[in-house]
Amino acid sequence: MEMVAAFKLKAMKDEVVQILSNPENKLGLRAGALDTLQRIGAGADSAVLDCLNNSSTPKGLRLSALVAVGASGDTSSSPLVIDELKKLSVFERAGVVEDLSSSADGARLLLGGVVQE
Repeated sequence: MEMVAAFKLKAMKDEVVQILSNPENKLGLRAGALDTLQRIGAGADSAVLDCLNNSSTPKGLRLSALVAVGASGDTSSSPLVIDELKKLSVFERAGVVEDLSSSADGARLLLGGVVQE
């Protein structure tokens, strides 16, 4: 997956999605797949959204999915991300906001959410 992310090999996206989507894979492998999807610009893929919306997904993976969706630039997902942010604890929210603010699309999402409030 490191090679897929490093060289932005979008053609390998389906294989990475399969790794993320398989709950039998170890958590570290699934987290790496999620990071790879974000780095190749597929943070709003339906598999990432499923990961975010599935209550049985481990909390850390769900937070990473929230960052991936928020940083994707997919404006149709912005309301979902803002709603999910409101449900987090103060500490979880701080970490997600910090991660989102490190990308232009994530920062844009955060500013848009502040304006809407």
